[in-house]
Amino acid sequence: MKQFVTLLVILHCSVFQAQEASTLQTNCSDEEVPFTERLVQSQSSYRSNYNKCLVCPLDTCNGLLKNIGFMEAQLRVLESQIEELRGIEERPKVAFSASIGGHGDTGPFSTDITLVFRNVLTNIGSAYNPATGIFSVPTRGIYYISFFYHGGTANPTRLSLFKNGQRIATASHHQGDGRAENGSNGVNLLLEAGDHLYIVLWAGSWVWDGNNIDTIFSGFLLTPL
Repeated sequence: MKQFVTLLVILHCSVFQAQEASTLQTNCSDEEVPFTERLVQSQSSYRSNYNKCLVCPLDTCNGLLKNIGFMEAQLRVLESQIEELRGIEERPKVAFSASIGGHGDTGPFSTDITLVFRNVLTNIGSAYNPATGIFSVPTRGIYYISFFYHGGTANPTRLSLFKNGQRIATASHHQGDGRAENGSNGVNLLLEAGDHLYIVLWAGSWVWDGNNIDTIFSGFLLTPL
């Protein structure tokens, strides 16, 4: 693009100079004074007329060159913006959200279990497995991971987010008078490709899920690194 603009300017200058030279030559030819009369003219007057024939349109070319500089700067800005947009377009896209599904309680169990969120709401990138309840990180980056639950207080509820066997965050309520409770937690995590995240329901606790999508596991990629 820049070469094309420069070529146009050079062509314009060449044509302009050729036109000016032709005009100046004609003017100079018209202004030529017979020898006998030229002897009478003053030397300064003759030189003034002669110098007019040597004028070059440098101001025009300088102005065009300045315009080229401005246009090149604008092109650099546009190229930078295009590269930035291309980077955004090529950035990996990862997002998932799923609920337990069904209508009723899950638990309590005698041992800790990995909750399986079978009702997939979103799974861009297909990194979440609804058969196992495990989110497998596809690319290194900063992720936001969250989980929400609904449960009665006839039994306690305790859920924890795990990464590769390590507990990261927990949301819970204690056993009470039987009224329903809600809880949640969310974290920003630096995750590596191949990391596994999942939600564990602690032994002796339970959660509820129904038509209102009450108990959910979600996450998405904030920034790839």
